[in-house]
Amino acid sequence: MHNPKAPVTCYDTIIKGLNELSDKFGYTIKTYNVLAIILMIQGETEKAAAIFENALMELNVYNL
Repeated sequence: MHNPKAPVTCYDTIIKGLNELSDKFGYTIKTYNVLAIILMIQGETEKAAAIFENALMELNVYNL
């Protein structure tokens, strides 16, 4: 996923697409994961950690 030569705006496009898909079909653990990974690549680790935590809580992963 990470391409050091890619412009930063390409990641914004991916995030926008993920959010649109998730709004239509709902968030999944994979959607949350990809979204958080992209944020980590962009250096937004606090937002990424919040998304990982949200995924665990919303999808009841702790109860599995």
